[in-house]
Amino acid sequence: MTKLDPKQAVRDTEPTTKAARLRDVMPEIEKRLAVGVQLRAIHQALTGAGFDLTLQTLKTYLYRYRKKQRAQTAGQQTASAGAVPVDLPASSQVGESVSDDAQTLETHEVPKTPDTPPSREPMSMQALDRLMKPDPVQQAEKLARYERLAKQQRRSRK
Repeated sequence: MTKLDPKQAVRDTEPTTKAARLRDVMPEIEKRLAVGVQLRAIHQALTGAGFDLTLQTLKTYLYRYRKKQRAQTAGQQTASAGAVPVDLPASSQVGESVSDDAQTLETHEVPKTPDTPPSREPMSMQALDRLMKPDPVQQAEKLARYERLAKQQRRSRK
């Protein structure tokens, strides 16, 4: 009788939860949805393959997967926005051309003037959420103010 290597034994274990098993096939589900396959057909294929889940459960898992993917891509975009540009050789100066066999890189000095607007960085998800879903109390206050102003304008026209 031979003993199994503990690392190999752990590697050989299969996921047991529905979510974990579904995560493995989620990229393929996304591809099929992108080409126009209906979610109901994918659900039928999954139940035929042994997945015991309802259509609504599949929709929930798909929502969570997409939400996680958006968060990961947003994190990657913010990380790449802060990336350092490719360094030029030390001999190159501002305004000097650097030739390479594949392409020619040129650097140009951009003058800083008061008319030049500051560069904008990407907004955070929380800031976007605040813009897209404003506070209901503030909205009610603004609406009441606008209604009050409209009534005053109507009265002044009479």
